[in-house]
Amino acid sequence: GQLSTILMGSAYGREFQALPNAVVTACGFAGNCIGTAAAFLSGDVVVYAWAAAGWNAVALVAIATAVHTRIARLHPARPSWATLKELASFGLKGQSLLVAELIVIQASKILLGVASGAAAAGAYELGSRLALGFRTLGGLFTGALTAPFTRSFSERGLTGAMEHAERLTTRVAALSIVPPLLGLALAPAFLSLWLRHYEALTLAAMVGLCLAFTTDSLTGVQGVVADAIGRPGLRAKAAIVTAVLSMGLGAPLLLIFGPMGLMAGIVAAIILGSAYSIALVQPAVGSTQRRYYRLIAGPLVLGLTATVLSFLSTAWLRTDNRLEAALAVAVGCVVFLGFYLSTAVLRGYLPRHYFTWRLR
Repeated sequence: GQLSTILMGSAYGREFQALPNAVVTACGFAGNCIGTAAAFLSGDVVVYAWAAAGWNAVALVAIATAVHTRIARLHPARPSWATLKELASFGLKGQSLLVAELIVIQASKILLGVASGAAAAGAYELGSRLALGFRTLGGLFTGALTAPFTRSFSERGLTGAMEHAERLTTRVAALSIVPPLLGLALAPAFLSLWLRHYEALTLAAMVGLCLAFTTDSLTGVQGVVADAIGRPGLRAKAAIVTAVLSMGLGAPLLLIFGPMGLMAGIVAAIILGSAYSIALVQPAVGSTQRRYYRLIAGPLVLGLTATVLSFLSTAWLRTDNRLEAALAVAVGCVVFLGFYLSTAVLRGYLPRHYFTWRLR
């Protein structure tokens, strides 16, 4: 999987994205089907693991072939020791983001289980999982930016990378906040559609984390810039601060106010961590925090307004069964997207050509 990602990065660096993405998507879909079929037929998770590993090898060959024949000839060479050390350092700093997320989400669940019982931990887990899904959808809009930014930095220095950042910050922010804000506005309907019945803590976890992940999504382009200029340590520092704050705020609030106090501490930690990330990255790239907040203020205010309208449009709808929940989700999404996208285009946050076409 990592080798496939590296090969895709080489294609991105040459400004080819459609072909490797199509190959990866097809291979990923086929891999899921093969792994699921293997698990269903054998009833053994080990068989599933081997099937997934085998298909990953097939996918790697397919991606390498596509890149080698259609994009750029591959010429394997022995890397230097300095290159290996640099890659190892970059990778370790990147892994700190995953460790911090484990602390914020999983360690909090353990604390909740110890203090309030397994039922509370399970309720929190359900809400956090759905919120993480919405955050993942929002993060898709920054997934392919690192390689083009890195190429601009290598060719034109910091000026090249910042030109991309100035142009894309508002646009990416306007797109990436849509999934978590939809989760925030329609949390009861989504939970009813998924679970039918849920605890109040599950709803609180989803609402709180979707709000926190909205602020995290707004920092996407700045995080990409930090990686592109070879400063992943900036994001690592912010992630560590977020993890420490989540425990430092969440644990005392859990003891004082119970599970809801823990949720408040986690949400505050993620929001403060996002602000700290901007405070680190913006001076490092020769910009200011005020400039960043000016770029994202419009989409954020518009998104929060759309969230309120979407919530009000569905607050009167019942969600006692999945059919009613599906109706509420549909109505809320239509209201949110109709208002948000049309206004974002009119305000210039999103390009008009994204949503217009010509009849030939």
